[in-house]
Amino acid sequence: MTTPVPHAGGWGSQSWGGSGWGGGEALAGGVFSALSAYAPAENIIRLVFSQAPYFSGVFDEYDASDLSHYSVTANALTTGWDGEAARAVLPAEVVVSGAPNALDVYLDRPLSPFPAEYVIAVENLASSGQQQVIASASFSLFGVYRRLVPQLPELTVPTADFANPQTASAVQSGVLGAPYAGSAYPLGVFRVDDSGDYAFDAGVQVVKKRILRRGVTKKGAFAHLPATYGVGLLDACKKLGKASVRARYASDYQAQILQEPEVVAAKVVAIPDPGAPSLIHFVLTVQTRTGASFTLDHPVDTVAGVSRAFAGA
Repeated sequence: MTTPVPHAGGWGSQSWGGSGWGGGEALAGGVFSALSAYAPAENIIRLVFSQAPYFSGVFDEYDASDLSHYSVTANALTTGWDGEAARAVLPAEVVVSGAPNALDVYLDRPLSPFPAEYVIAVENLASSGQQQVIASASFSLFGVYRRLVPQLPELTVPTADFANPQTASAVQSGVLGAPYAGSAYPLGVFRVDDSGDYAFDAGVQVVKKRILRRGVTKKGAFAHLPATYGVGLLDACKKLGKASVRARYASDYQAQILQEPEVVAAKVVAIPDPGAPSLIHFVLTVQTRTGASFTLDHPVDTVAGVSRAFAGA
């Protein structure tokens, strides 16, 4: 129901809006009324009016920011798709929406999902010039429909990186394309695609590169990464002759691999090469969130102080 609010006096004997000074709001804007209500988000109900409501923010009589003008009632006879009855909610804040003739009523908790029903009622809201007042209005609406999607491995977005393979298997398997299958280019060199732009590799090969980077990086070497990042195998190569040192570095390597977001399980063991006493093989067994598993052999030459290329799948 919309009723005019009389204003005695003004600049003359007319009301503020009725004279030429006030611009005649009722004539220019038409009847002030509430048009609709809907839920654009789980915790928001948007009210749409025929024109901008009075919004002062000081809680005077018709201030639309005052929560006392609103009430939200859940229809307890309706349920959401989750099978639960419509939960009770309360208005917590009111703000002007993107359009000046709309208000967003923020709630203290999310609405129950569709098809749970709610009724929002408003009363004593005035037009921007306070010439017309909505005594009361109410609207029925549904809660927002949202179905929670489980985090399934097949829905995981694959990662990608510049193609600079760190493993012999990445080149030998031809994952970079025919031009690089069996290529003699040294590992770690950036490749280009047929267009001349940087080539990309993805999936397991990206995980392998990150694992190698952690293994050979000295702790604290990257200022933008945590001080604990990196295993530092090259700095420890002379010490790896001791079984206790090998076990400690293998344990750290395993913990580092498990920090990769794509990895769900990892195991690292350090094994001396029986045919070459200076070689220590760090054998890595890794399982990713997409279900892929692979084993890598990361040999370290304790005499030459170098990390050999990965072998394995």
